[in-house]
Amino acid sequence: MMLKLVYFYALLIFYCSRPVQLKLQDHQAHASPACLPPPPPCNETYQMIVLTGGLVYGIPNPANRTTKHVYKPQRMDVITAAEKVLTMMEPSKTASFIESNRNHGLKILEISVRDQVIIPGLIDVHVHAIGGGGEQGPYSRTPESRLSQLINGGLTTIVGILGTDGMTR
Repeated sequence: MMLKLVYFYALLIFYCSRPVQLKLQDHQAHASPACLPPPPPCNETYQMIVLTGGLVYGIPNPANRTTKHVYKPQRMDVITAAEKVLTMMEPSKTASFIESNRNHGLKILEISVRDQVIIPGLIDVHVHAIGGGGEQGPYSRTPESRLSQLINGGLTTIVGILGTDGMTR
């Protein structure tokens, strides 16, 4: 879902920042705006979408092997297809990856998200993920969850149990 939002906002920013000129056929001159074809790139189908230059959270820092926790985002390119993240790639390898796949006939849409933060679609339905509770003393306090543990485990949604301060794990 977050990827769809990033894609939507990237297109919105890109297309709203420049004037759009539509070439209408004679038979479309009197058509309502709802009947007009979508502007490029929305009028085509792509096998892959590549978000380039983004800062991605959720990748342990290879320079610091003593911890597995995520402290700052790293510059990575995100490769998606069929509404799924296929892989994250170092920017130095992305151009050859795209060229190779285009040579095999795949249509690829590149979207520059330079210096924008990319995170998984994290959903927190008012859960005290960093610890909470403790109304009955320290033993009843919910242990803290780290972003690193959640993301590395593939978890992007946390749902609390209504009426309690704890959460299920």
